[in-house]
Amino acid sequence: MHLLGVRENDGWLESAWEFTYRVGWAHIQTAVYEVYDAFEKPEVLVRGEHVDIDNKEEIKELEEELNMSIRGYCPLIKNRLMIIFHNQVKTVTVVMPTDDGEYKEADYEKFNHSMCEFMSSIEINMFENV
Repeated sequence: MHLLGVRENDGWLESAWEFTYRVGWAHIQTAVYEVYDAFEKPEVLVRGEHVDIDNKEEIKELEEELNMSIRGYCPLIKNRLMIIFHNQVKTVTVVMPTDDGEYKEADYEKFNHSMCEFMSSIEINMFENV
């Protein structure tokens, strides 16, 4: 996993990450499924629309689309975030609010240090568990 860039936009940090390989729908389903428990009260979206999920097993049944997102508070990161997985490409977008701590500004080096291990673990689980 490689951080392509991060920028601040009206109180939000928007970052783009590049996977090692292109990902398909099964990879995206696996990634959202695997990271689901890392969020408190996660919300799943497909093509930007909220999807009612009673349990995470339903993620594997979602019909293929352009993208799937998961958002909510992530205790591991200690912040709210949204991860947007794009189908059939090598990039993923992460959006989170700026705060008074670690995620106060769009500093590439600090942001990469903070988020790279988390994002890399998502990629590893995505490919190991498809």
